[in-house]
Amino acid sequence: MNIIEYNEIINEAVEIAKEKTNLNHSEIKKEIYNGSIKFKDIYFLEKLKAKTILEIGSYVGISSKILLEILKPIKLVSIDPNIKHRIFKYPREIYELLNKKYIENKSIEPINGFFRTGGFPIIKLNQKFDLIFIDADHNYDSIKNDFFESLELLNNNGTILIHDVHTWPGVKKFYQEIKNDNSFIVKISNIKKSHDGFFTVKRQFKLI
Repeated sequence: MNIIEYNEIINEAVEIAKEKTNLNHSEIKKEIYNGSIKFKDIYFLEKLKAKTILEIGSYVGISSKILLEILKPIKLVSIDPNIKHRIFKYPREIYELLNKKYIENKSIEPINGFFRTGGFPIIKLNQKFDLIFIDADHNYDSIKNDFFESLELLNNNGTILIHDVHTWPGVKKFYQEIKNDNSFIVKISNIKKSHDGFFTVKRQFKLI
């Protein structure tokens, strides 16, 4: 994905959002941009492969559209509680219009709700995913809980992708902890090349 394609997605979301708020164009663009994947981080996504994706936390849908257009999965399941975030009372309204084509062709399955409901994922445990993208509550306990719940839904050779490692203390704390766990292979985006940053986690299978 090049910078022109990236900006087209951002601008499309802004035009949709203008119908949902009284703020001006620049204010809306700032809020959408600040809450979404940045162009500088996309290089890290382009290294991934996935036919099935679970997204935990989607905001207005920029990340869903980027993942679909870069990785071209068969299916993306997106979970978000659709509660007020930043300036948008119902972010799903923008999400559904921005990703209308993918929802209609069933490439996206949007689910309104919290990932952990009553201590259990709201996704059926018989579903497995190649990639699980965590970008929801950024405090340490939430990131840790989302991560370990997600492991149950991950294919054996699957990857968990976590956003904002360079900008959120809770995410960074969890990264510092998990990278020293020999059960996992952990990779992080280059802080000099990236913006908010990602890290990935894969299970470490030991030969017997």
